[in-house]
This record gives sequence, C-alpha cells and structure tokens, in this order.
Amino acid sequence: MNNKKIPTSVGTIVLIIIALTVFGVVWKYEETQKTESVQNQNVVAKQTENQGIVNLEKISNQRNSINWAVVQFDDCGGKEKYDQMSWWSKFIVEIKKKDYYSDSFIESQLKSINNNTYLNPGKIVYTYQSYCNDVKNKNHSICKDKDKKLSMDNFNSYGEGCLSKDNSAFIVVFPGEYLGGGNYVFRYDIINNTLEEAQKIIDDSVYWNSPPVVFGERTGNVIKMTGKTGDAGCSLNTDFDYNIVANQIKMTKKCTRCINEKQNCKTF
Repeated sequence: MNNKKIPTSVGTIVLIIIALTVFGVVWKYEETQKTESVQNQNVVAKQTENQGIVNLEKISNQRNSINWAVVQFDDCGGKEKYDQMSWWSKFIVEIKKKDYYSDSFIESQLKSINNNTYLNPGKIVYTYQSYCNDVKNKNHSICKDKDKKLSMDNFNSYGEGCLSKDNSAFIVVFPGEYLGGGNYVFRYDIINNTLEEAQKIIDDSVYWNSPPVVFGERTGNVIKMTGKTGDAGCSLNTDFDYNIVANQIKMTKKCTRCINEKQNCKTF
C-alpha cells in the first residue's frame, strides 16, 4: 500500500490549530491561577483587616479599663460636688439597681441581731416573721420599710465620694441607717459604666454597728476609712481598711467609751 502525504498547506493548518489549542489551555490555566491568587490575597487581606479590628478593640478595651492599683483620687466630697457632672446620671441608674432592703440585706441583719448579745441577750434565733411580729421591733428598718423597698437613689444616707484625677473612676460610701443598716461601699468605672459593690469581710463575732463614713489616706492598695456613732452618753469609733484592688473592706479597730469610763478598744 502506498503512503499518501498530507499536502503541506493542510499540515500547516493542523499545526496552527494544535498550537492555538495548546496556547488556549495554557492561557486559561494561567488566568485561573491569577484569579485564585487574587482571591487568596483578598481573603488574607480581609483576615488581616478583621484581625486589625480585633486588635484595635483589644487595645481600646485595655486603654479604657481601670487600673485600680495606680489610679489616683482627688479630694473627696459630698453629692453636691459631683451631681452636675456628665457621668452622674448613668451612675444614678446603676445605683437604683441596688436596694437597701434586699433579701440578702435582711438576712444579714437577722444574722447580726441573732449574734448580738446586747440587742438579743436571750440569744433567740429569730426568723424574719418572728422578729417583726414582736411589737418592740416594729420600728426596725427591715420590718418598717420592707414593703416600701427604699432604694439608694434618694441619697438619704449618702456619705461621700472621691473622683479620680483623670475623671475615669469614682469611689463612694453609703453609711446606711442607724446601726449600719444599708451600708455600702462602691467603686465605679466611669468609662465602662460599671458599678461594683465592695465585699465586707466580717467576723461573725464583730457587730458592724458603726460603718465607715469617710475615706482617709491611701497606702498602696489600702484606703483607710473611719466610722463614728454615739447614743446614751456612749460613743463608738471604728477603723476600716478598704482594699480598692480586691474591692474588699474589713473592720480593723473598734473603740467604745461611755461617760466616766475609760476607752475600750479592740483590734481585729
């Protein structure tokens, strides 16, 4: 059989078609690679952008948080010194969430009454109902005002507050009512609008009947606080340590003195 030769012109056309096909495949592949590369770059850029936002938020939060260990306070004062400041209304909203006569406060008062030999010489273990049903106790705050739910926003027993020099933080004390009912110490983060109640470190044998009223000198993390009360010719003075970083307060000393008697002091 004789082999037939493809005409030169036809062979050239075939080669051109093959070359164009190969070129098209290579071009398509390269374009696909470029597209994928751009998409990958966009994804990485987006991730970097999002991470940048997260980092900025973290930096912002770190910048705005209160470092209670180093914050410095200005001179302290009463309500009238601060109630016209821009943050005061937000502070009041947070204060309104607190209640003198919450269940936990009533429980703490009953515990104090049950453990106090002066107020309760018979060592009666009172419940709320049995205590308030006793006629002689009808004027006690937890019996008289439980239904009224008095809140601290009326500031009847507002003590004093201290504003930080950079206007970022505020500490405040509410001495409470007679014998310390409704006593609170707070620290307030003005920037983040966060109000935190100080934890009372109380020995069951110590009756908290002369709560802290004013802030004193600060040494390290501890701010000295004092309280004072008196009745029937006797006086009671108390000292407290308020750890502003731990947000805890404890009584450190109590001194009593009656007319014609020597002062009697106890340290804790």
